[in-house]
Amino acid sequence: MIRVFCLLLLLLILPTDIWAEYPLQDLSVSGGKSQLQFNIQTTRPGLLRLRVVAGSKRLTAMYHFAPGKSSHAISLAGIGGEKLPGGAIMFEAEFRFRKYHFERYVGGTGKSQGRFISPAALEKGSQGRLYVVDQGNDRIQVFDRDYRYLFEFGGFAWNTANSKNEVQEGSFDEPSDICEGANKELFVTDRGNNRLVRIDLQGRYLGEFGKGDLRLPRGVAADHLHHIIVCDTDNDRVLRFDTAGNLSAELGSFGRGRRQFNQPSAAAFDPTGNLYVVDGGNSRIQVYDHSLRPSFDIRLDGVKPVNVHIDDEYFLYIVDEAASRVLILNNSFQAIHQLPAPGDAFGLRQPVDVTVTADGRLHILDQAKNTIALIRVEQEMLVRRGKIRVATHR
Repeated sequence: MIRVFCLLLLLLILPTDIWAEYPLQDLSVSGGKSQLQFNIQTTRPGLLRLRVVAGSKRLTAMYHFAPGKSSHAISLAGIGGEKLPGGAIMFEAEFRFRKYHFERYVGGTGKSQGRFISPAALEKGSQGRLYVVDQGNDRIQVFDRDYRYLFEFGGFAWNTANSKNEVQEGSFDEPSDICEGANKELFVTDRGNNRLVRIDLQGRYLGEFGKGDLRLPRGVAADHLHHIIVCDTDNDRVLRFDTAGNLSAELGSFGRGRRQFNQPSAAAFDPTGNLYVVDGGNSRIQVYDHSLRPSFDIRLDGVKPVNVHIDDEYFLYIVDEAASRVLILNNSFQAIHQLPAPGDAFGLRQPVDVTVTADGRLHILDQAKNTIALIRVEQEMLVRRGKIRVATHR
């Protein structure tokens, strides 16, 4: 408690201009029998990890915060009936403040290597690769971690009703999304040919499935359990396949209710395996557990979501087509930041996809500009520790 008091006193006596660039402007802690309450004021968004030591017990919690004032609590229920010496609890608050810096654009309009026409999706893969679905050129372009062109695969082929042999094995008609599965294979939704194409990491055709089941599919995602999720967009449903192409589950129908969709466009898994489905026609994202049981909806009134990404720290990125922006949501699904923000050195015209790579870069694919906006995510860590007395548990 003394350390907390000293910190607050220091904040009061220092000139305000010294703190103009300091991200943590205020911190106070209060305790009771049931929880510790942390009240903070910051100038940047970020992540707060709380840790509590009470006797032999260890408690942890994680929260996201927006610039400004916010409150965060950690429950002491896990301490149970353990008697605390003098009611003393040690706490640690670890702040990870974030800044988003625009670096440059990658790409441009054209048919040559490294250029795009109406790109539809991008995917981070193993070996540091980045896959770009270059829809207008009916191909997938592959780049290394430094955005150098490696190779491409695809090319145009169309499946007509009277001539099914027109579809060449490794060719596409308006590919719309790509993902890398747990078995290190690629899966591409071939929208114009109503199929899902299976490709190895060198771009070689391995097979296809979904014909007869899919109608103008768009989003595709894979989890660590070897499930492949496909947004069967024009049928207003989501299908689940195994990597051999066997249909294992069907979810949804047209509507606004639970387990119903209106033009689902994209899907993504969070780090624990929960499935997020972009239900753009209903201005929401539906969340399902491992067994495809509905968990909850994320309502996005006034937003037209077209894609979603969840990073390793559970920040949720929503591509909002209506406002040409990317919203960043916290783990309570409230917007804490947006890109571009006022004053940013870049702009977006028609963002369609977003992903975060292992090097901390945010990639925003702009279909109208035929570019990828590279945003460097910088994190500054600050730790505050202290001791506080609470009512003794008996």
